[in-house]
This record gives sequence, structure tokens and C-alpha cells, in this order.
Amino acid sequence: MKDMYTAGQLAELAGISSRTVRYYDQKGLLKPIAHSEGGYRLYDTGSLAQLQKIKMLQFAGLTLEEIGRIVTGTDDVNISDILWDRKLMLEQQRNRMNRMIDSLDNVIFACKDIQDESENKKKAFEILKLINMELSYDKMFLMYESYSANQQKWHPWVFEQMHLFPGANVLDMGSGYGLVWIRNWTMIPENAQITVVDKLHTGMDFLERFYEENQKLLRKNVKFIFLRQDLEKDFVFAEKYDRIVANHLWKFIDDEEKLMKKAKQALTVDGLLISTLSSYGLGERVNKLFDVLNLPVDFNDEVIRETRERERIVGNLQSVFSGVKEQAFENKLVGINDAKVIMQCIENKFPGKYEKQAPLWKECTQKLNRYFEECGAIEISNFTSLYQCRKV
Repeated sequence: MKDMYTAGQLAELAGISSRTVRYYDQKGLLKPIAHSEGGYRLYDTGSLAQLQKIKMLQFAGLTLEEIGRIVTGTDDVNISDILWDRKLMLEQQRNRMNRMIDSLDNVIFACKDIQDESENKKKAFEILKLINMELSYDKMFLMYESYSANQQKWHPWVFEQMHLFPGANVLDMGSGYGLVWIRNWTMIPENAQITVVDKLHTGMDFLERFYEENQKLLRKNVKFIFLRQDLEKDFVFAEKYDRIVANHLWKFIDDEEKLMKKAKQALTVDGLLISTLSSYGLGERVNKLFDVLNLPVDFNDEVIRETRERERIVGNLQSVFSGVKEQAFENKLVGINDAKVIMQCIENKFPGKYEKQAPLWKECTQKLNRYFEECGAIEISNFTSLYQCRKV
């Protein structure tokens, strides 16, 4: 039979063991196309291509279950997108390993020119507070990605709402790690110029290093400019921008309205400010769960405070900009069946409450785990608002 291979021959061509080929068959990843008269599995050149795809996805770090959904066609995905996501994941893991050192560098840098010890302590505390806020945000984001059932992810969605065009001049205020750019790296229109500003060096160093290593993958003449400056103290709006991005920025700003007005003046006539605010839905769902289980903690005050904070910021945007249009991104989280996940959510979203109620968390954890054992996993719908703000 022409171009047919036994499991052993296929394994030799692919550089793996025949036992691995048989294992893939058992898992439904690589079924033989026929059997010989003696009952041996037979494969063709298509099988070899399938096997190479499986090995590539394994190398990229996917589980066999994930690979199965891809090679059997139940997940409509692009292989290059998967490999890109894995590359980004490894980049972030590498970055997190250096994060504590970088965080200390931020504090040292901020304090190096201050002679007064009391001012030194004050400045160090301010920087560490910002770092802790960023860490909490990052942990929540990782949780959202781990349990998300959405086909479209957050950063590609935000990127779409920007409506960028070739040659656009963009300012990203408080860019952090620049994930909105990294996750859409090959989609940034040609000739676009992205100016990223952040006073913390940690994220900027990561983004600049990523830019240097992956510049060749950008479209023609895309340029990034990196400014390590404080938006309220050092940065000068010296030019006009087609788009200004404020992604989860306002909680880091002392005088929001003042910065909004400066941003408005820096927009072109048809320019847009793209602003995202803190998400909601998770705290409300956890609160209901605690209520059902009669747990001795509630988050009503925290939820109300967050709601009022969002309303206040939206009010500022509406008072400064002529047109403010809201878009909502729903992130459905599924398969949450471990009390540790809920506890981490509470710790990151409501750190003050978590610390204050620490003696009760053991009891809460036990009751939550019993609930999961009896009732199964829960779903949480989490919403994040994005505002497109026009100058005129």
C-alpha cells in the first residue's frame, strides 16, 4: 500500500517512540487511517503532519486535552495565535521572576535624590503602594484568563474599540506592561506611533525589551516611544494625538479631572480617549455565595464603594468630554470549584477586608469547599466598561 506507515515507521520518521504513537491513538489525537491484515495500525503522510502538529503544540506547553480540541476541530483556532499566546505567557513568567528586584529598583530610583529620611520613607511607601496595586491587578487578570469561557479575550477587544488607522499617533497613559499592544502586536497599523508613559520602570522595562526583541514582527514603520515619567508631574502634552489610552489608569491618579482636561486638549479634532474602569460582577457574585452559605462576612460596603467610584469617574469623563460612549465587555468565568480561588479574589479585590477578617477565612474556606463538593463548580459573570470619549 503506497505511502502507508506502521506505528513504528511513523514514530521513526517523527523521532519519537512507537509507544507514544499508540498513546496518542488511545487519547484520540492520532487515529490510524486503516489496519493491515495482521491488525497493525497504518498511517499516511497526513498522519505524519498531524503528529508534527501535536508535538509542536506540546512543545508550546498545551495539555493533551487542549491539543485534542484543536486537532479534532472542536476548537476553531489559529496555530500561530496559540504559539504567540504561549510565547507571551513565557515572557510574563520570565518577567515575574525578576519583578521583586525591579520593584526594589523603582523604590531606590525614586529615593536616590532625597536627603531627608522621613521624605525617603514617604516616597518609598507611595511607590510600594502602587506596586501592590499593580500586583493585585495582575493576579486578578491571570485568574480571569484562567477561568474565562470567552472566545474573544480582553486585550484584543480593547484594541478593536480603539479603531486605529495607518499613521495614527497614539498616547498610552500609564501603559504598565503594555499588554494591549503585546497581545495585538502584529495588528498595529503601519506607520503608527505609540508613545507609552509610566512612572514605574518595571512594566516599561519589560515592554521596551519586548519591543527590541520583536520589532521585526511589527508592520511597516510602527514605532514605539518610551517615556518613564509621572503623568501628573513630569509629562508634557507637547503634541496632538489621534488616540489617548487610559487603561485602568484613574485609580493611580490624584487629580483625575485635571489630567482628563489636559488629555482632551492634546486630542486631534476627531480624536478619541479610550478609558477602561475597574470591573464589576465578581464581588457581587461572591457576596451572594457567602450569603447563601450563611458565612459571617459580607462585601456590601465594598461593592457599593466601588460602584460609587466608577460613577464618580464616569461623571468626570462626561463633564470634560463632549461625547462619551460606553461599551461593556462580559467575561464569563466557569469551572470555579476551589475555595482558594475565591479567597485569592477577595484578597486581591478587597485587600483591606481580607486582612481585617483574617480569623474567619479558615471557616469560610471549609464551607466553600463543602459547597463545591456537593453542588459543583460555579460561574461568575464579570463586566468591564470601556468609554470612547470624543473631544467634540
